[in-house]
Amino acid sequence: MFSNDELVEALQGKSVTLNAKIMLDDPKFQAMVDAIFNGPRRGKRTREMVEQNTLQGKMCELACFQLTGVPYEWNNFDVKNRKSYAVDLEAFNIRCEIKSVKPAHNVLYLPESAYKTLRNNIKTKNIDSLIACEYEVDGNEWTIRPKWIINPTTIGEYIEDSKYGFQYDVPTAIRFNDTISIQ
Repeated sequence: MFSNDELVEALQGKSVTLNAKIMLDDPKFQAMVDAIFNGPRRGKRTREMVEQNTLQGKMCELACFQLTGVPYEWNNFDVKNRKSYAVDLEAFNIRCEIKSVKPAHNVLYLPESAYKTLRNNIKTKNIDSLIACEYEVDGNEWTIRPKWIINPTTIGEYIEDSKYGFQYDVPTAIRFNDTISIQ
């Protein structure tokens, strides 16, 4: 079992409620959506789908920043430069990638393009931990709860096709050997 004691303490059993307008009104967020939409990994997604997927991720990131006490700063996102997007949060000397997960699921479902990006970030040793957050949305209010801290080196041993359809990509259900539940 890998250990992230300080990260676990900062996230375990906690939640944050945020207003989505924080991101939606930010020109840097819109520039990021445009870069993804116009980039090579868009797949069949519309701009609205890219915006929604990006919003899910960025809201979960912002929640983790607040819970760990790390000041939130935008990276200069460049779809061609992995170092500009691989690490979403660095807290307690742990480089983390943050993913959103649907509340009722006990597995992380990612579209194939997102899975490939995650896999490459792990392979290039850009991240030390993966944080999966679940969320509930009520209008513009998002309540985000970190669900798991995952040892990313255990990815790939339990990969299966998803039973749930995505509108734009072949979904992949990912299971990990080494996960800390922090609900």
